[in-house]
Amino acid sequence: MATVKQNVSKLNYELRRGDTFDPTITYRDSTGAVILLSGYTARLDIKDEIDGNIILSLTHLAGITLTDTSPNISILIDESVTALFTFENAVYDLELTDTLGTVKTLVEGNIILKKDITL
Repeated sequence: MATVKQNVSKLNYELRRGDTFDPTITYRDSTGAVILLSGYTARLDIKDEIDGNIILSLTHLAGITLTDTSPNISILIDESVTALFTFENAVYDLELTDTLGTVKTLVEGNIILKKDITL
């Protein structure tokens, strides 16, 4: 589980092809309190490069869960989806939109795809 605060955090991941990818994040304010995410929305894109082709898009309705308790952000990419990935390196970012419509990029980083041995 990663903990991020008000600034954009850089989190890099290694994802194993054919495995479930399910990282969690705790978003906290500057005092360390967990931010309540009721009413927020989220979106995450994985791309082959910045401004490149979208490999996968997730939202708070599909693949991202937002809650009011730690960890308050959960990402889920099923093994049937990761089994189809062919990239070696990709980039992603996660944006939250609050109840007033303010968009904030919370996390960004690189994803390295590790090829599986057992299929």
